Amino acid sequence: MDDGKRSAMLSEASLLSAAIALGTNPVAVKYAVGDISPLPFVALRFTCAGLVVLAFLLSLGSGVRLKWKHVLPMAGLGIIGVGLNNVMFTFGLD
Repeated sequence: MDDGKRSAMLSEASLLSAAIALGTNPVAVKYAVGDISPLPFVALRFTCAGLVVLAFLLSLGSGVRLKWKHVLPMAGLGIIGVGLNNVMFTFGLD
C-alpha cells in the first residue's frame, strides 16, 4: 500500500473514531452519573484523560518535554478550562 492511500485510510479511521467518541460521550456520561455522583466522576475522567495524554507524550520520546515554567500555566488551563468544562458538562447531563 502506498503512503498516500495509507495516510488517507488513517485519516478516515481517525475521523470515524473521533465521531464515535464524541457521539457516545453524552450518553455514556448520562448513564455513568446515574450511578456515580457527578464530582467524583469528573475527577476520575479528568485524571484518566491526563494519564493517557502523559503516557502518549512519554511514548513520543525525548523530543517532547514539559519544562517547569510551563507547569503552572498548564495546570491553570487544565483546572479552569478543561476542568470547569467537564464539571458543567456533567452537571448539565445529570
